[in-house]
Amino acid sequence: MDSLQTRLLKSLMHLLGEKRKWKPPRKKRWLDIHYPYWILRKGCAVEQFKVQQTSISILTPKKIKTKKVLIYIHGGAFMYGPVGFHWQAIADIANKAGCVTWMVDYPKTPEHQALEVTENILATYQEALKRYDADRILLGGDSAGGNLLLSLALQLPALKLPFPSRLIPICPLMDMSLENPAILEVQPREVLLNVKHLQVIHQWYLGQTNSKDPLVSPLFGNLSNLPPINIFIATDDILMPDQRLFVENVSRTNTTITVHEGKDMIHAWPIFPTPEGKKARQIIINLILQAKV
Repeated sequence: MDSLQTRLLKSLMHLLGEKRKWKPPRKKRWLDIHYPYWILRKGCAVEQFKVQQTSISILTPKKIKTKKVLIYIHGGAFMYGPVGFHWQAIADIANKAGCVTWMVDYPKTPEHQALEVTENILATYQEALKRYDADRILLGGDSAGGNLLLSLALQLPALKLPFPSRLIPICPLMDMSLENPAILEVQPREVLLNVKHLQVIHQWYLGQTNSKDPLVSPLFGNLSNLPPINIFIATDDILMPDQRLFVENVSRTNTTITVHEGKDMIHAWPIFPTPEGKKARQIIINLILQAKV
């Protein structure tokens, strides 16, 4: 059973009508925090720089325990973010794992479309490769960010670029079309996302890109020979049915995938300050600390 804190969070989101706040969608941007004030970064030093149109914040904890680096791509339906919960979550991971962490604040739709955004993510990874060996890098991200990290990984073989050591998608978007009929079965339990509103946003984001192109819908990519994947799934998330299809597809290849399923959890649950979110982040911290290098 979900914790009291999670049940209260669900009730609060239902009371605030979060599912309705996607219309008009850009009103979500009042939540954006592009530089973390001290209470959100828990004592981490922050350095910012830009790659193309992407702002990158490097969070460095006071005590470094590992040479590993987490590059984190935040969620927000490609339209807004990062928000306070993102900063708190990655600062928590950075401090407890003792690792340098990047927050990737990429250009947003509707002003920017998929080809430009994915180009920015690729350029960010190329910048990371100038600073770190690939086997020191872990790629993480929630929701739209999880989509972007998988999109990036699928591009790397053709570009002859090395993979990071691990992929950690959190409740990622897998199929831009959201046409899976099982999604509508989950919608009544969903407290954050709204299928119809997301489909409008996705049309903004796609531009001229086909919704089934693996660049935007990793479900349809070549999932062989990828680095190990640790995927977080929530049963009360409308994106869950497509995530399960992704897991099935990966399981038929030589790519290793580990599923962390949150029963009765909401979309992007590992970033929230609940007991379940804390346990999920501890899994990520352990992955960083146990990694070789």
